[in-house]
Amino acid sequence: RVAITAGGNIDSCLSVIAQTFIDATYYEDLTIDKTSASSRLLYCKEIPRYKQHVREYYGEIQTCPPVTEADVGAAFTPVDVGLKQRTAVYELYTYASRFSEEIRECLNDKGYRDLADQFNGIVEGGSSI
Repeated sequence: RVAITAGGNIDSCLSVIAQTFIDATYYEDLTIDKTSASSRLLYCKEIPRYKQHVREYYGEIQTCPPVTEADVGAAFTPVDVGLKQRTAVYELYTYASRFSEEIRECLNDKGYRDLADQFNGIVEGGSSI
């Protein structure tokens, strides 16, 4: 999650855009008059066009075939595999960090000094994992 601080102008512009999206998806027609908020008056001529886009979008969704459990499962399989891989890598890193001295000594004793140096770089460089 990234926190973005926005100045007053940016915040006002984003509020207008957000209100435009809200009004475009509102089911009933909006009544705009001289007492309406100035931000709403900025885009009031565009709302019918936006509403048409929203109707077309949901119309296309209605014509799509129903989603099955198999479709949902297939869509989430890559996410699940990715999470399992990250968890496995994290567990390996945790284990390697906990026993880093023993692993490094063993590699050095067996004559794998280059591998011990690489291992040391991974364990020290991976502290942000």
